[in-house]
Amino acid sequence: MKHTSLHSRFAQRGFTLIELLVVVAIIALLAGLMFPVLTRGIRQAKISQSLSNLRQIGMVAQQFANENNGVYPKLQETIVPGNDGTWLSQLWPLAYPSKNGLPGYGEKLRGTIFYTPMIEPTPTARTFGWNAVLESAGNFPSRKYGLLPIPSQTVLVADTKTSSTLYPTTINARNNGAANVLYADGHVGQVLSNDIPTVQSVLFWNGKP
Repeated sequence: MKHTSLHSRFAQRGFTLIELLVVVAIIALLAGLMFPVLTRGIRQAKISQSLSNLRQIGMVAQQFANENNGVYPKLQETIVPGNDGTWLSQLWPLAYPSKNGLPGYGEKLRGTIFYTPMIEPTPTARTFGWNAVLESAGNFPSRKYGLLPIPSQTVLVADTKTSSTLYPTTINARNNGAANVLYADGHVGQVLSNDIPTVQSVLFWNGKP
């Protein structure tokens, strides 16, 4: 009489429906646990790319100043053919000397240092804005921001909403509740929404201690 071992019988019968359901449930549970982690990782990578782009903008702005006796770009320069006069148009030739003029704003800046992957998916959304308060009369109209008393605490460029001009009302805390900021000394960082000054008459905005 031929006998079949216990191991052979289990190998032949395969998985039961209950066992398969348990395996599927475990896989679903693990996927549910991993998805938020992956999402946070992707989002953090985008934020890091945004900060890197801001740092490069700071380097280009410094180059502009070095070539113009310490004077930084003007918020809005005279409009000429192929140049709409914005600070972006003034920095573009230094960042991309072999390319044509500024391609536009928002999503049209994708693939350049003037873009942030955290931009909102709307036609009016903008990437970064230049601090307009500094240039205001009574602050630093000379635009020699290297002479700021405490440049490490004064914003030069930061995330913005629907304008490339930066004010307390246009700064955008789009990075998990924080705004990515380029300071006048060239370093970058994040400022939580609740810590962003809402008035212009402070060091963060007007450069005056």
